[in-house]
Amino acid sequence: MTHPGVYIEELPSGWRPIEGAPTSVTAFVGRTRRGPSDGVRVVQGTAEFASLYGGPWEEAPLGHAVGHYFANGGRVAVIARVHHGATRAAVSLAARGSADLDLEAAEEGAWGNGLRVRVERTGGRGRGRGPGRGGTVDLHVRDTATGAEETWTGLSTDPAQPRFVGGVLAASRLVRVRGPVPPSALLPSAEVALTGGDDGAPLTDADLTDPALAAEHRGLWLLDDAPDVNLVCIPPLGPGRDVGRQTWDTAVEWARGRRAIVLVDPPAHWSSAADAIAGVDGVVTRSPDAALYAPRLLAPDPLRGGTTGKFAPGGAVAGVIARTDETRGVWKAPAGVEAGLRGAVGVTFGGAAASAGDAEVLTPAGINALREVRAGGGPVVWGARTLAGVAGEASDWTYLPVRRTALFIAESIERGLAWTVFEPNGEPLWASVRLAVGTFIEGLFRAGAFQGASPREAFLVRCDRSTTTEADLANGEFTVLVGFAPLKPAEFVVLRVRARAGGEG
Repeated sequence: MTHPGVYIEELPSGWRPIEGAPTSVTAFVGRTRRGPSDGVRVVQGTAEFASLYGGPWEEAPLGHAVGHYFANGGRVAVIARVHHGATRAAVSLAARGSADLDLEAAEEGAWGNGLRVRVERTGGRGRGRGPGRGGTVDLHVRDTATGAEETWTGLSTDPAQPRFVGGVLAASRLVRVRGPVPPSALLPSAEVALTGGDDGAPLTDADLTDPALAAEHRGLWLLDDAPDVNLVCIPPLGPGRDVGRQTWDTAVEWARGRRAIVLVDPPAHWSSAADAIAGVDGVVTRSPDAALYAPRLLAPDPLRGGTTGKFAPGGAVAGVIARTDETRGVWKAPAGVEAGLRGAVGVTFGGAAASAGDAEVLTPAGINALREVRAGGGPVVWGARTLAGVAGEASDWTYLPVRRTALFIAESIERGLAWTVFEPNGEPLWASVRLAVGTFIEGLFRAGAFQGASPREAFLVRCDRSTTTEADLANGEFTVLVGFAPLKPAEFVVLRVRARAGGEG
């Protein structure tokens, strides 16, 4: 300061706001026509899913489930492709020497048999008799099923060249180099087909949840590297092939460690609400991290000219949950007249139509009913319980929105407090934590997430000597205590109507 005046100095506030974690990213695990099987991919619509994974497929219901998800309001899907013995189509291209260059489809499946490749001299249009300039060639790839085409120019078999064929084709959506690259240049060729691609056999539960797959990050454990998964759908393994209890229980255990919820589908053989009540405990172990919806949906099947087919409801329900999160918040029950199942024309237990009274018996058993509220109005989700929500059994997690709200808060706070690692553990840190967490929780209260007329009635946040022991301090730990008064669905509304007879005053 060199002369009298007013000077402004900006100081850091020390406050690090907590942002809410994503709440409705849905993972789909199962068989697809094509697509990467070495990891997951994120898709944000049916067009992107069709481009990467081939769209709906008569051999596996996952494509239909993804379509129902996006039709009902889903925004982000994580796809984990699992197959049983699928192989890649391949072709050999002649080189000037004795060895050939082997190409294979980018992914396993019979779809690769529709690929065609052609080699030309660099910059040339005809087949020619020798290699292009400097031993380089152009490679044209065509997918006869989708019409997709790729042209890769100036390819060399010399690893020292920038257009080395092995490196360049790693970016192709259609083909890859298989095995060693011959040292001599490729010869021009007419268009040839890839052959030998196979879709493999239908999936079994072991393909998804054999314990040996965990260490290899295969099967269900492909999701270990998936971002922000909150909901898990495992569509039926194939037409008439229900997911087994081994898979559902393993998925629920995985979800518990990721603060996610598994949406369990009803078996195809359930023919009534009574079957569901008697059979639910044989399908999956009850847990607050799972929710089961029944019966199955009736909806147009795009693979059969739009005729009505029967479908597991998990994908459609996940879409309804995502839609509710977007418009009302994770604390709102994804059920009721607002929770219409778009695209569905009805619901069914086996071959029998579901009755309006099914919800009355399914709900106390912790099963969420799908039903028609009004004739011709289309089916809706009519339940919001976890599989821990059995009537007469006390549980903090009876209701799905209460469980999901708690998971959302825990995940958001854990992410939001990552900066506290290696900070000095004492009152200044605890004060900053109270401010950050308290501001986040109060924001949820203002948004209508909790009961109570005031913040004092709705929630509490503590982080001080009362929550942190001397042993915690010695171990470099501190504890944040968060409590909230959750909103619970008004499942039972009683109207009392009193009438007077005879015109008496």
